[in-house]
Amino acid sequence: DTSPLTDSVMDLAHEEPLELFKRACHALHVPVEDETVELLVHDLRRIAVTLKYVHLRPRPQALAPYHGSVVVLSQPDPYDDTPSYPSVHATIGYGLANMFAEMHPQHAEEFYNVGDTVALQRVQSGRHFPSDNEYAKVIADLILGR
Repeated sequence: DTSPLTDSVMDLAHEEPLELFKRACHALHVPVEDETVELLVHDLRRIAVTLKYVHLRPRPQALAPYHGSVVVLSQPDPYDDTPSYPSVHATIGYGLANMFAEMHPQHAEEFYNVGDTVALQRVQSGRHFPSDNEYAKVIADLILGR
């Protein structure tokens, strides 16, 4: 139900979702505490990767042949050979959105939109199911108290 993301946003959300938040902070004239943000990204990544191996859900490209489809991935991703559920990128995106929204509540909607953009990129790129992102949001909300 959402318009496709542009190639430049797709690339940035794929390669470095944190950069989308830094650009949003710059545009909104709010500071970024790099050390705090990087620690949060590290912790969220570790949690999401651990949960992937609890659930062991195949990725869309692995299941597509069983449904007579093919998923073509445009660029390599270091997580392509890991399970799908939850999305690491979306967990990071929603976690950062929650943190920045808490720090700058006047811009909460903008930060939540960036988190949604990171998650949408994962589905639009064919790497995740929407439910992988829904679980990522639940994780981020539980950890960061939204």
